[in-house]
Amino acid sequence: MKLPKVESYKINGKEIKVVRDDIPFPFPSPNFSKIRGLEVKMKQLAEDGINNVAVQDTIISRCGWGASYLAKKYGLKCYNFYSKRPQGLDFYRAMSKSFGAEVIPVDGTHQKIAKHYDEKWLKSHKINEYHFLPIGLSLPETITEHIKLISKLPSNLFEGTLVVCVSSGTIITGILAGLVKNNYSPDVKGVQIHNWSNRWKTICERVFNSTGQYIRTNKSLLGHKKLNFSIVDTGFTYNQIVEEPPPFPCDQYLDRKAWFFLNKFHNSMKEPITFWNIGGEWNPDTGIDNGLRGDGKVTQEKINKYIRIKQ
Repeated sequence: MKLPKVESYKINGKEIKVVRDDIPFPFPSPNFSKIRGLEVKMKQLAEDGINNVAVQDTIISRCGWGASYLAKKYGLKCYNFYSKRPQGLDFYRAMSKSFGAEVIPVDGTHQKIAKHYDEKWLKSHKINEYHFLPIGLSLPETITEHIKLISKLPSNLFEGTLVVCVSSGTIITGILAGLVKNNYSPDVKGVQIHNWSNRWKTICERVFNSTGQYIRTNKSLLGHKKLNFSIVDTGFTYNQIVEEPPPFPCDQYLDRKAWFFLNKFHNSMKEPITFWNIGGEWNPDTGIDNGLRGDGKVTQEKINKYIRIKQ
């Protein structure tokens, strides 16, 4: 298992430990935590004789990029669907194509509606045997891999407060389940990246399914004896970006919202404080132009050259 790098930064003199789980997956892979579970899944699909895999992208996601990258690695054909409205994702689509994926525009902006059109397209093209990856790559394999990962990291990262962004809730479920299994007891702040309905119930149910233990979601509820999990709604919308960059590559749609919360409220958090960085930062249309840093190593020139050669 590839381990993240743990770095230290300071906010107003207070030390913050950052789990850089973007680092283990350098370009041309998309550098984000869900690659852990996705790789396990794609390898298993290949071993099971599956030849085709389909995935639905969103306007901010790297799902298609990740699925295409691993499909090529394990010899599968990837069909990456994205909504015609709104336009965007030029860079993400180019990365998918560089791995031999077929990138297909479909009608519908709502993911479940779009998936209906995706499957209609597959049927019309006589692709009858395929595996459709879940929306948002919400894989049980990702939960399992993060449970394993927690046990391999230093325990002192989980003694105070842990701040993690929440989108589909898959990664934080694995982290919470790993904390429970190792009997760690930090305060966990799950920062939603959008103003949709609170996801705590689904996350807690997934943790129970993985561990057989309940976790409490505030101090008035019974459950795991010390672990205190709360979800924070900062008021951001799904496709809203945070302009102010942290001192490390950090996804402008995802992790930066959690860092924004930490930066604002760190004085009231139990120490030591740990921030879990799920992914690096990319522009869906250009790559890393306009001040973005990607994985912190690759340059825009190298990206453009890679895409040009591959296509």
